[in-house]
Amino acid sequence: MIEKHPDFIKVDGNDSLFPNKFGFKKINFDDLLKLYEEDNYIPYGQYLRTNLWKTKRLEITDRDSFKCRICGGYETTLRKASVQTNLGVVENVKLEWSDTLTIIWTDMNGNEKVSTLKKPEGVPDKPYNIQVHHKKYILNRLPWEYDNEDLITLCNYCHTKEHEQNDIPIYNEQGQITSNYLFCDKCGGTGYLPQYKHVAGGVCFKCKGARFSIPLINRKL
Repeated sequence: MIEKHPDFIKVDGNDSLFPNKFGFKKINFDDLLKLYEEDNYIPYGQYLRTNLWKTKRLEITDRDSFKCRICGGYETTLRKASVQTNLGVVENVKLEWSDTLTIIWTDMNGNEKVSTLKKPEGVPDKPYNIQVHHKKYILNRLPWEYDNEDLITLCNYCHTKEHEQNDIPIYNEQGQITSNYLFCDKCGGTGYLPQYKHVAGGVCFKCKGARFSIPLINRKL
């Protein structure tokens, strides 16, 4: 299966496509700015909708072979399967590894890239969702402006555990560690609720993906 990195939905001056500003459809960065032009700041999770973050995310997951760097977890999918029983044909849901073999995308410099994926052997033991984790945060730095070594591919389970077991350092714009930030008590600071992946991509409905009690990006762009 070849997956073409899709075109991003544009607002085109009409935000009726996004009646809720906390929607999670992909969007161009300029259109996101337009959508929030009357607000003081944009929720952090909304930056993760943009073409720029999707591209940065692909750079990191491609570097990490699209697998969790800790446990080796790989993206899974649910697939309907017909099963013959004594009562007739029954539709069953089967958990499988993603069957995407190739992804065609464009990097941050505008160069076309082709990623070849190799799914694991056997069958998955549980549903995995591949995410990109920030090893540190810097106030008012956009998600795609971090150095690649500050980002790592993790599965939803290892990502949650990382936030539960380790403090993620947050630096101010002068490079000093700040302790004024508290993690969202709903998602534990991941910004995601894996059990609700089917709802708005699993983004935490309490912090809207912001991860923290105070906005990481609180300036007007």
